[in-house]
Amino acid sequence: MTSRTKPANLIYDVDESPKIGALVLLGFQHIFLLAIAFVFPVLIIDSIGGSENDARHLISMAMLVTGIATILQGLNKGPVGSGYLCPLLNGPAFLSASIMAGKAGGLPLSFGMTFVAGLFEAFFSRVAVRMRAFFPAEVTGTIVTMVGIEVIPFSMKKFVGIDAAHLTPDPTESAVALVTIAAMIGLTVWGKGKIRLFSVLIGMLIGLWDLGAILLIFTLNATMNLFGIMMELHNQRTNRTDWTAFIYGCIAGIVPWIVITLYFVGAVNSGDAKPPAFVYAIVPILFVFFNIFAINMVLQYKKVGRWADYLFGERVYIVLSLAAKTVLAWLIFTGTLAPI
Repeated sequence: MTSRTKPANLIYDVDESPKIGALVLLGFQHIFLLAIAFVFPVLIIDSIGGSENDARHLISMAMLVTGIATILQGLNKGPVGSGYLCPLLNGPAFLSASIMAGKAGGLPLSFGMTFVAGLFEAFFSRVAVRMRAFFPAEVTGTIVTMVGIEVIPFSMKKFVGIDAAHLTPDPTESAVALVTIAAMIGLTVWGKGKIRLFSVLIGMLIGLWDLGAILLIFTLNATMNLFGIMMELHNQRTNRTDWTAFIYGCIAGIVPWIVITLYFVGAVNSGDAKPPAFVYAIVPILFVFFNIFAINMVLQYKKVGRWADYLFGERVYIVLSLAAKTVLAWLIFTGTLAPI
């Protein structure tokens, strides 16, 4: 019996378990993907001229069916399920057909078409294994590409910010959309190692443009600090420094700065009111202080020079924290609160 060799393009093999930090981030990423997929019911209702109540009803039905299908997929009893936890989501494969059915007979016809298509897929799954030779990667890849192209006519308007209230493309929304998709594609194609796992999550965080972005920036910064604590806990009883928590903390820490930079550049280039002068100083100064914390941790664990004494690195943390907050307070005071 020959041992199985893991393919070179796989990060985790079928019997490998990612570390808890990777699992948490991948869990968030999958939740975001599930949420994004509910745009397809909205596109269907919008295309057939349905009401807001219709959209809520269809999204509710999609959530319910997705949950039931995920449970059935996880079973391994006879012909039902695969035995693997494979959370399902709404896909674009039946988007055009659903819209055509909706225009012809409303939502009842769309439901009926989906039910019949599901029965056919269930039957086809029984014989698909025997027909695998007829579906090589070239064929399945072409089909997946065609499904993606099919969504373009429906999604391009949203991509550039066109809706009922805005009849022309919005430059800001277009730029955010381009940066988001470029980040996802770039990290997927050219990303190295485990960072490719989080390409969708990083791209989505880059593309956030509302209050939710601020909340997520706060959460990511808190997560970065938690990874710092995890770094210390992991390395208390190890002979060789484990940098896993540090790497994940850097990922969590750099994303908020990408978002902040996008906001700042967008404000500077907008035709509206420009940021006040003190903001131009706050962004680079805090960025420098922010990254010195990471540099201090590297020097501390590599025991470079005076950092060979662990307590020296802890004292540097205290000084950095005090200095960063003091500088921020004075910049804000002189910029906004100083008496006129």
